[in-house]
Amino acid sequence: MKLTVVGTGYVGLVTGACFAEMGNDVLCIDVDAGKIERLARGELPIFEPGLKEEIVLRNVAEGRLHFSTDVKEGVRFGTMQFIAVGTPPGEDGSADMQHVLAAARAIGEHMSDYKLVIDKSTVPVGTADRVRAHILLCMLAYYVEWHMREAWRELMFADTDQAAKATRDPVAAAERSQLALDKLSSRKLDDGTPAHSFATL
Repeated sequence: MKLTVVGTGYVGLVTGACFAEMGNDVLCIDVDAGKIERLARGELPIFEPGLKEEIVLRNVAEGRLHFSTDVKEGVRFGTMQFIAVGTPPGEDGSADMQHVLAAARAIGEHMSDYKLVIDKSTVPVGTADRVRAHILLCMLAYYVEWHMREAWRELMFADTDQAAKATRDPVAAAERSQLALDKLSSRKLDDGTPAHSFATL
């Protein structure tokens, strides 16, 4: 199975390495280019007895464990997306959720098929709902933007009279955009599942 782990700190690296040890194909993503470069050289940012030689280096050599800074590649790679970024405590002792929610937004921005998202970071109760909301908002923003571009492209190459009418008539333009969105929502995958059903997240 292909898995993506977002974050290569203590939680993320151990999670990714152990899943690779179990025979999975794992891609660990981190926005810290320096950390990824060190991991590519076999230098671990953490110390855990036996982790480096017995698990990480061997699984890298056998092609099951990979590292990258390319978030888009990471989202497309794994059906299962493990968010394993840091949540350091703030001044009031609450977990800093900015990195978790940033990872969620990246998943929502780049996902193009079904993903199972797992919160592996240390997070408070209710985080799954917040992660889901951020993913959905990014997906919705992307699809609306895409359809606006498509609708405008169609107008540019449509019959001149129709294009002029649609441009002058905002109601007609809105109806056309709504039809495009309805068409998108009605599309099915090969197994009959709605292609863009947010309920499966």
